[in-house]
Amino acid sequence: MLLKRFPTSTECRLYVDARVGRIVQEYYESAGEAERKLQRHLNAKKSTRYPARRTSMIVNEMELEKFTFVRERFEEMLADVESYSERDWQVEVARLFCLMFPRYVCVLEGVKIKERFSRPGKEVRREVDMVLVDSAGTIDILEIKKPFSDCLVSRGRYRDNYIPKRELAGAVVQCEKYLFYLNCGGVSTEEAIQKRLDKELANAPRVKIVNPKAYILAGRDDNLTDEQRFDFEFTRRGGSGIMDIITYDDLMRRLYTMTEALRKQIGDA
Repeated sequence: MLLKRFPTSTECRLYVDARVGRIVQEYYESAGEAERKLQRHLNAKKSTRYPARRTSMIVNEMELEKFTFVRERFEEMLADVESYSERDWQVEVARLFCLMFPRYVCVLEGVKIKERFSRPGKEVRREVDMVLVDSAGTIDILEIKKPFSDCLVSRGRYRDNYIPKRELAGAVVQCEKYLFYLNCGGVSTEEAIQKRLDKELANAPRVKIVNPKAYILAGRDDNLTDEQRFDFEFTRRGGSGIMDIITYDDLMRRLYTMTEALRKQIGDA
């Protein structure tokens, strides 16, 4: 009689299944509620952050303010060129140049290097006016001339070509020679530049001379004819080591284009 009251094996199996089912259901219900609580928390947290579009607009507004400042500063300087000495002009323009080209983190002025090529058997000291250093430690050079209006190409033609005037041609040759000296200077030249950089920057990157290029900033092109502009482009692109020859009018056009593009992006946001 007692044995009949005991649950059968089938009843035991069904009981276990039912119990396990209740436990699993309770777990998933609680897990689901926890998931819902987490999602509510994340949604609330996201609402306190700037959406991606808003962040992009803030960055564009900051860039617009920067380029507007650079453009207005150049306008002021170009309207009063004669009040600047050559040295003061170079220092101020180099500072603005780095704002336009933020890959460069430092400008080293009057960098002294040594070379043995111009006078065989003798060590000659040279001074590079401006050395640009980027965040990786690689260098380029910057040659800055005051914006004289008649220093780019000749007024008359030579064999049906407008050729570079002496000041511009001299700047190109000078830059090419400095680039040659830098490339051939080896470790000693890198160490000399490194010493200068360490004085300017804390935790400065290691200087590397890897095929440096030159920027030349010179002259005005607003008074050139179309034919002179055409021939000037060959000079701009002719030097193997010259990254770009930028006139001050070209610089202002670039700044205008940048600011207008940023204004449009902000307006469309």
